[in-house]
Amino acid sequence: QKMERWYQVRIRFKDKISEQLSLTGSLEKENLTEALDALRQLTPFNYQIDSGVVTISKKLNPIN
Repeated sequence: QKMERWYQVRIRFKDKISEQLSLTGSLEKENLTEALDALRQLTPFNYQIDSGVVTISKKLNPIN
């Protein structure tokens, strides 16, 4: 919810597994893509941004 307000986007999760991802961090000056990429370093996930909607899905193989 905080990221949705900060970046004025809607964040949705592709599946129930994705909803259980714990995404936390302290970001201040990063744009949306930089913030998501930084969070991916801690918790592997995929994301897609389309028309103000960020869709997050569980990364099945964290190596790739």
